[in-house]
Order: sequence, then C-alpha cells, then structure tokens
Amino acid sequence: MLSQMWSRGQAEGSGPVKLKTFPLRVEDISHINPMGMMASGHVTPNDHLYLVAKESPDKGRLYDVLAVADGRIVVIQWRPNPPGGQAQFDPTVFDRAVDLKVTLEHATTCWSYVDHLVALDAEIQKQVGRELQPGQPTQVRIPVKAGQVIGKVRGGFTFDFALIDTSATRKGFIVPEQFLKRDQWKPHVVDPFADPQALPKEIARREKLLGKMDAACAQLEARAQARAAAEQAEYERKVAARAAREGSAKGPEPKPPRDTPEPDEAINLSDPDARLMRKSKREGYTQSYNAQAVVDADGSQLILGQRVSTRSASLRAGSAPPT
Repeated sequence: MLSQMWSRGQAEGSGPVKLKTFPLRVEDISHINPMGMMASGHVTPNDHLYLVAKESPDKGRLYDVLAVADGRIVVIQWRPNPPGGQAQFDPTVFDRAVDLKVTLEHATTCWSYVDHLVALDAEIQKQVGRELQPGQPTQVRIPVKAGQVIGKVRGGFTFDFALIDTSATRKGFIVPEQFLKRDQWKPHVVDPFADPQALPKEIARREKLLGKMDAACAQLEARAQARAAAEQAEYERKVAARAAREGSAKGPEPKPPRDTPEPDEAINLSDPDARLMRKSKREGYTQSYNAQAVVDADGSQLILGQRVSTRSASLRAGSAPPT
C-alpha cells in the first residue's frame, strides 16, 4: 500500500537500510523529543521524533536538512496555511508561511520523511521541474545521496522525522485496521535509536559513552556502600561511647557513614582504583596513587617498608606501617 501511495508502485532496492547520517548534523541539534508523545494536535501517540535545531543570535539562520540514506524523494507537499493561521485551531502550533513535508524512498520496504521544512534545497527545486504551490502532494522521483541537503529548517523550531519499515509491524495497536484507513504507515514506524548499529557513527558513539557513564555511576555507588559498611563499626563504637557519657560531656552526635557518592566524587574507568589527588593547593588534580616508603637514611639506603594508598594525605612521620 505504501509503495503505491508514495512511490506509485516504482519502489526500488532491498532492505534493511542502514542510516548514514541524521536529518540534522549533530553539531546543529539543540535537543530531540522522542516518539510516543500526545501533544499538540496528536490524539494518538505520535509516529515521529521532534528535532530542534539550535537557536542562534541570528534569528533568521536556517539549518540544512539531510537525506539519512541513499534513495529518492518521492513526495513533496506544501501544506497551505489557512486564513488566520494554524494557531487558531491549535495554539501549540506555530504558523509557517512555507510548511513542507518531504518523503524519501530508500527501498521497497523502507521510507523516511521530514516534515515542517521552511525551504526546499535549490538543486532539488530545479529537479521538481515546476514551482511548488500550497495544496495537494507533488509526486516526483528525484535521486538523492546520504548526507545530501534536501531542505532547510529554522533554528529553535521543531520539525518531524520518521523512519518507516514495512517489514516490521509495531505491537500494541488495539485496532490496527483503524490506522489503515488514514495513516497506513503508522503500524510500521520504527525507532531509529532502537538499534545502535543503525545509528550514524557520531550518534552511536554518544550512546556508547552514555552506557559507560551509567557503569561509572554504578561503580561509584558500590564504592560508597562498601566504604559505609567499612566505617559502620567505628560509627557504632562512637555512638556507644557517647551514650555512656553524661550531660554536656556527650558532645555532638556522630555522623552515620554516607552510603551514597560524594557530589564531587569521580572514578577512572581505565584504572578504577586510582583517585583524584594533588600535591598541594597550588597543584592541579591528577589520577594518582600515594606511594610511601621508609628508607635507612644512615647508611645502607635500603627500603625498610613501603605502602601504596588511595588516600591523598601523606602519612605523618612515624606513622608508616611496620615492616
């Protein structure tokens, strides 16, 4: 059905399709809102991501929108802006003098679309062969390469991106047949973030780093709990000693061991036993160990004792461990 509706039965290529880039360059993205929201005029969970380009001091700056993979532009539609603007029907929708939706075919089973563009790329416009007007969709077959600029969006405003794969059907639709009457693609919309292998390298790398950060947080929490467990006996001794004292001699209540990481606590993923240390207040912090040694200074220069610690404060004279 989608092949006939969007590609007029002429779809080419086999899937699955691996994305080569994202519709916006990573450095141009302010933030991304996920699929599934029921905001604005959506009465069912939306079938697309919201991408927002960065705002710039130049309020009129436009950002490039890119083809996510090789394929063909097959449909271009300029939505008409009704008299009085779209906001009269939905106050959450901002008015656009030009409001373009571009659908791309990537294979016989795979399409993508970008919606709410404010301009079409000049080279693409030339290949359309006629001036676009608000109204009905325009059917075309314009070849594009992954990363090729196809249009423009304005900084600070949302635009939509969806990826459709008819070889996959989403679960959870109570009456999927209802969507076939109007939005035939919705049961086949896929999440481009669901498979890290399908992500562009620069975004997949960020996903991997987020995983490492989660692992580091887990290690910090485990370290704090182990430290609290080791300090519990000393804490209980202080509580008992205070309870045995009378009157003002009791002093302040001992603080219980903290079983959560300190706000500024850090961890080294390549050497988790190391700690941030500095020699003095005038020195910078480094990932280090504190190595102590006791040497016979009177004659032999033999090392009599040694210790490596993860505490930054040096041992006082005479406090080195026995040999």
